[in-house]
Amino acid sequence: MVEQMKRIKVLFLAALLTVGMMGIAPRVEAANWVWVTSTDCETIRVDANTCRWINGTLSFWDNWYYIDSAGRNKEIRRLQNAAYRNGENVDYSNLRKVISHMVMYQAKDGTLYYKTLHITWYDSKGYVIDSADGASDNFKVLLPDSIGEEEYHVAKRYAR
Repeated sequence: MVEQMKRIKVLFLAALLTVGMMGIAPRVEAANWVWVTSTDCETIRVDANTCRWINGTLSFWDNWYYIDSAGRNKEIRRLQNAAYRNGENVDYSNLRKVISHMVMYQAKDGTLYYKTLHITWYDSKGYVIDSADGASDNFKVLLPDSIGEEEYHVAKRYAR
């Protein structure tokens, strides 16, 4: 009888702990990829669920999906050359998708600035090719009439 009471007590505490942890666990939302633009080699989307204003900067995740094209091949060569220059042994030949965590802000003079906090490159099977952390990089000027500017305006529309 005592053994059975101990077992019930352990199960009760485990259930209580589980319910308690569910209450403090962060809520996870599925991605809600919203179309930004398409070119002859890529389609760019922003995850509307990640668009947030944080201390005056706009934070969001974007997704660049590459189709088979000369533009995709040019991007592969650019990445491959950069890896070679940096002494990295990374094969970008099956590049298909890039997902980045971006932050952008608009200065008082209207100039847009951006920084890529994190970027991950994926192959055609969804496996990670490489990733990089850019959190310590400086903000760069975002060129007017660029895809980045289009991303900014779409993300701004969904930001909370």
